[in-house]
Amino acid sequence: MILCLQFHGKPYDTLDEVIGIRENQSSLKAFGINYKQIELKQNEFDKEKILETLKNEKIKLIHIQRSKGYSTRKSLSISQMEDIIKEIRKIDKSVIIFVDNCYCEFVETKTPLTIGADIIVRFAY
Repeated sequence: MILCLQFHGKPYDTLDEVIGIRENQSSLKAFGINYKQIELKQNEFDKEKILETLKNEKIKLIHIQRSKGYSTRKSLSISQMEDIIKEIRKIDKSVIIFVDNCYCEFVETKTPLTIGADIIVRFAY
């Protein structure tokens, strides 16, 4: 299962068919890859729910959407992500942590890779 930590609702509409929210024959869902999202609680990670999910389900990949996207919340900071990544690693050292860092480049001295993320994507200039 892919646990997608989308904290401002579902991902961009353009990903609906890719994930399988709008089903089609080539979606992740069609290939047996499930998706789940955990909302922010008061603009912070819902640590309890995230850790409970990791303990009770086999999660292969966690996706963190760092920028606010279309929502009105603030983008996630490196320190917020560092705290939750440390907690995640205590439970599952092998889960892949993937951070969408687009639109958050060059705003802090650390990057998601320096705090424990395995993969990041960023806006190409």
